[in-house]
Amino acid sequence: MKWINFIFLILLLTACGCQQNPYQQGERLYSLHCANCHMADGKGLMSLYPPLNTPEFQDYADQFSCIIRQGLSDTITVVQKEFIFPMPAIPELNNVEISNIYNYIRHTWQPHLAPKTAIQVQSELDNCTK
Repeated sequence: MKWINFIFLILLLTACGCQQNPYQQGERLYSLHCANCHMADGKGLMSLYPPLNTPEFQDYADQFSCIIRQGLSDTITVVQKEFIFPMPAIPELNNVEISNIYNYIRHTWQPHLAPKTAIQVQSELDNCTK
């Protein structure tokens, strides 16, 4: 009987622990791949890297997966500023990781946007233009 209670307790703690921050992987990936340039608070870096915590982010939401996978070399305008510094591609990220980064950004600064699944990321990647 003690083992059953112990196993139940472990399962309960595991389930509770998973629900505390459903964006944990996205947050870790953002910190690793994005925060150096876009900053931990999403405000960007002066005139070099655009902010991600502004309403203009939604203008690029449909291109997010392609920008992550292929990078960006075009000029981008955010908050009435032009950003010309290129963003390198991050091809090693898989669809789940890209969707987790997007969903972390969305949850943190863009809650009005719909979440994105790995299947939607794949669909966007299938339609990328380079």
